[in-house]
Amino acid sequence: MMMVENFIHYSHQKDPEIQYYVVAEDEVHINRIKEATGLGEQIFYIKGAELFRNNSVMRSFILKKIFHVDVYSDLMKKMDKILVFGGDDYTEIYGMKYLYRQLCYTDAMKPKETYMALVGQSIGPFKRKFTRNRAFSLFGLMDMISLREHESYLYLKKYGFSNIVEMTDLALLPLAKEDSKAITKENTIILCPSELMYRHAKKISREEFIEFNIQLCRCLLNKGYKLILLPHVWDDMIGGDLAITKEIYQAVADKENILLVEEPVLPAQIRYMIRKSRLLIAERMHPAISCLECETPSLVFSYGRKYEGIFKKLYGLNELLIDIREYDDIKSLLSDCMKKLENIMQQYDFIVDRIKKKNNEAQPITREHIYNIVDATQK
Repeated sequence: MMMVENFIHYSHQKDPEIQYYVVAEDEVHINRIKEATGLGEQIFYIKGAELFRNNSVMRSFILKKIFHVDVYSDLMKKMDKILVFGGDDYTEIYGMKYLYRQLCYTDAMKPKETYMALVGQSIGPFKRKFTRNRAFSLFGLMDMISLREHESYLYLKKYGFSNIVEMTDLALLPLAKEDSKAITKENTIILCPSELMYRHAKKISREEFIEFNIQLCRCLLNKGYKLILLPHVWDDMIGGDLAITKEIYQAVADKENILLVEEPVLPAQIRYMIRKSRLLIAERMHPAISCLECETPSLVFSYGRKYEGIFKKLYGLNELLIDIREYDDIKSLLSDCMKKLENIMQQYDFIVDRIKKKNNEAQPITREHIYNIVDATQK
């Protein structure tokens, strides 16, 4: 949500007349974006199928690729630009079935005469030649691909792509309604549990990962910290975090010093919480990105190069990362987490200064990237 929110907010600064048609599973997500940006009258909810004459994405893909049929609805033909915002959708992290579905969906979404860009993506690497060829044929149709970490940029550059731009995550920018004033830090740590992170470990079950988080909470409470348990993903259709967060909360006895956030809150409200807190433990990526923007250190669970690209290579803060792929037991994971947290506290001021310096370098470039997308024309 933060990437879309920031794109709308900053592109509106560039051109206040833009109207935004946002594809989502339901209108709840769109209402949150409207509230977050304050641009409700210029943001419209649409389902992906509405962009096609027959209201079917996959059927339209087949008709387009095999029979060369004009599959697009009148609504789609009114669009000046089509932007697909990033994540890991063009990698093999979520499995081959998901990747091929995403490639087909994106291919179907690309009218020949309309500007289309993939924004803030991590891409590849692809193990199979067939997969690589299929993906690269699609990427060649794009007018622009912005890549949020250096490895993805080098990967596509190696294969001769010229329509690529290296860029940081759009969530690194301040949000539309964010209060960026300095706030006195409290003795509080935010924990953002993940329903998915344990799946990237060598061998840690969901039950073991819950137990790890319970023990982590107890260790932090014993050290005198207050805790906030904050789910990041609320949609159960994509592995929502509320259930696992509740299980952790219910198992921790000291309810007086631990707060469970049970209802969705806007990103700007989350950033206010981060600014007030001493530190955040992120089992999801974007809470950690928010920490960078809020100039607050975080302990970041990682499982891939998107984390290393931002925290290690861009910000030079490898000490914030703990790679879940290296662990097959929660005892060593907990021990290393506590050591990392102690190290972060010892280097706290250095880390904050490092974040401030890199933000000052990255944020103007990121803002300009959004302006360039607004001005871009089809290649």
